[in-house]
Amino acid sequence: MQNDVIVSAMRKHIQDHPADAEALLVELAGALHEIDMHDQGNTTEDTAARLLTMQYAPCTKRTLNVFERQKLLDQLRGAICCQAADGDHQRASTILRSVLQDPSHPLARDKILIDLLSNSLVHQPIVLAVEWVAVVAKAERVVRIISARDGQLLRPVMPASACLDQDTMCTMLNTQLVLDASHPLCCVRTAAWLLARMWSGAPLHTSMRRAAAALMRAYAYYAAGKHKQAAKDVRVALVYGPRGAPSAGYPCTWALAWALQAHILQHSNHDGLVQAALSMARALECPEDLPINKIIPDSQRAAWHATLQQLGACIPASAAAALEKGGAAGLQLYVDKAAQEALPFFLRTQPALEEFAHYNEWMRGRIVRQLGDATPGKVVDALLKMEAVDLDLLLQGAERGDGRLLKQRVLAIEDGALGVAQPVLELTWEEVCEIKGGWRGLLEGGGEK
Repeated sequence: MQNDVIVSAMRKHIQDHPADAEALLVELAGALHEIDMHDQGNTTEDTAARLLTMQYAPCTKRTLNVFERQKLLDQLRGAICCQAADGDHQRASTILRSVLQDPSHPLARDKILIDLLSNSLVHQPIVLAVEWVAVVAKAERVVRIISARDGQLLRPVMPASACLDQDTMCTMLNTQLVLDASHPLCCVRTAAWLLARMWSGAPLHTSMRRAAAALMRAYAYYAAGKHKQAAKDVRVALVYGPRGAPSAGYPCTWALAWALQAHILQHSNHDGLVQAALSMARALECPEDLPINKIIPDSQRAAWHATLQQLGACIPASAAAALEKGGAAGLQLYVDKAAQEALPFFLRTQPALEEFAHYNEWMRGRIVRQLGDATPGKVVDALLKMEAVDLDLLLQGAERGDGRLLKQRVLAIEDGALGVAQPVLELTWEEVCEIKGGWRGLLEGGGEK
């Protein structure tokens, strides 16, 4: 009681003498940890947090300079952290949520407190389940003015008979959140981190909120045995979720979505095992996220490795070899090739043909027949760049037994490759007459060059 009177007097003095506010508040900050209110049963940290939060937080934000304000904020953060570290996770999350959701509080959206709230929520799976069911219900709410079918973020489950009620969804999601950290489908840390960021009011992109809600709904429907709807929601999470570790600090929901899709595909059919192995390989290749507060523990990644090894033993040997050699990219090439081979010939993707492909193939065969199979590719390519009529005349002369002019061109090309001046490959008028056998040959050829 006496301390409350002192606090009220100090606050009135600050209001009446704003010039003394900075010195008085700095002095108060140094003395906060020495206050102990035994008559009310509060600890030193409780008193410090109460005084700073309720009495002087607005003043610190307005009157103190940068260094003095940072000193007070560090003390306030330490006091709140001490309150939240007493083992009572429900009380800790309540304190942290009230601080983070107060826009006038100097520690609103503080990253350290967000991480602390996330760690407290990890120990409260039922709270996570209830809150995420509410988030999913809001995301499914149909906005008639925009669309009579789509919700705010997610499309409602259709038909209505296949939709889980909120109590059942809460129970199903809770069964996933209580899984051990070594289980391949453990998602409690990601759910806690995302919910803590939503509670704090920190900016979270619409696509990220859509991916998070879809992923949590997918976990609930997977636990309920409705794999078809779970597969749809996983695809939404993969489309809208961040693909890596962005600078904004969002956790990589792709890894959890790929792992969940792998388990869904395992229950589909024998052909889905290859796709399941591909999904699990992609989950393992997702980059690490948030190095300070690791969302996906090493024990869960070890479980993913074990699952991938089991899938590798069940898929065809060729697919397993592609996975071992090239990882997810190698297995994707195998899957694409197998899909092409399963199509009729007229539906397959044909390789792009080079320009004048049929002409080049015909002329290349004629050149090789005259010069031999050991002809360098550069020589053949250079000859193909000649005028079609000149090349045809050269090959006609070689086919008649006079390959002298053709060999001259080949030597000129080889000399050019060694640094000699670029040769002129076109035929002269005299060479054309020589190949045709003089004027008589030209006349017999119908006047062709």
